[in-house]
Amino acid sequence: MDNTQKSYNYDLNDNLSLVLTQDWFNSSWTNNSKGLYSYNNPTATDNKNDYAPLVFKLMQNYPNPFNPSTIISYSLALESKVTIKIYNLLGQEIKTLVNRTESTGNHQITFNAGDLPSGIYLYRMQAGDYIQIKKMVLLK
Repeated sequence: MDNTQKSYNYDLNDNLSLVLTQDWFNSSWTNNSKGLYSYNNPTATDNKNDYAPLVFKLMQNYPNPFNPSTIISYSLALESKVTIKIYNLLGQEIKTLVNRTESTGNHQITFNAGDLPSGIYLYRMQAGDYIQIKKMVLLK
């Protein structure tokens, strides 16, 4: 039996390339409720990675507006050092929610803003070269 895998390299932009293996082509595809396509690798042994996202993505918090807590969801295409920080509109850092290396997959964290005044806040995710900022509204 030949255990070698064919792989296909695609340059998506200057900072990101995608390597596809033969297993990837033999996988079944699904579209989750957030519109992200992922694949189910039938040869995977770790259930957590059965549905690996294809891109890095920071989703809009839910609910928004919120009081006093909200959920921030994000996807990692590769294992990465992830930081998620909350800022006020003056650019002052309010809180660090995540500051660790996380595995490929979909993740979420709850932000409790019970001690903050009503207003507009920004949350920023950095995972490798990926950086995204979103806005959220706290209404008390």
